[in-house]
Amino acid sequence: KLATHLSGVGAQHRTFVHGDFRLDNMFFGGNGEERFVAVDWQISGRGGGLYDIAYFLCASVSTEVRREIEEAALAEYTEIVRAMGARDCDLQECRRQYRNAMLACLIVPVYVCGALDLGNERGRRLAEVGRERALTAIAELNAAEFLPE
Repeated sequence: KLATHLSGVGAQHRTFVHGDFRLDNMFFGGNGEERFVAVDWQISGRGGGLYDIAYFLCASVSTEVRREIEEAALAEYTEIVRAMGARDCDLQECRRQYRNAMLACLIVPVYVCGALDLGNERGRRLAEVGRERALTAIAELNAAEFLPE
């Protein structure tokens, strides 16, 4: 059912997505510079832009911070895509797509658990934190409603 779910997430307001949009793949300018560079583009492509937002908020910030900023992030995203011409994208639809994308964010920690040497402390911790954050967000956002039948 994974392919069915991911197809639905990717069909949402399509844009160019990074696919692994987390702090480990970002560099910021120093000394007040506003420069930003994202690296590690091997899984980038066309897809639903809210996946990158969901994955960033799930993988790069604590659950507490996600709770504090997700509504403002969704509102800002909605404003940006509407200004770029996506008139059918309102905040309610962005919230729905974000919740659906959050369910897809569980794939990464599951994959990490199966692919990394969990004897490696950093790898084990990465898998544990990712799993915990994803499951918490999925539960809080009632994202399980998007599970394919």
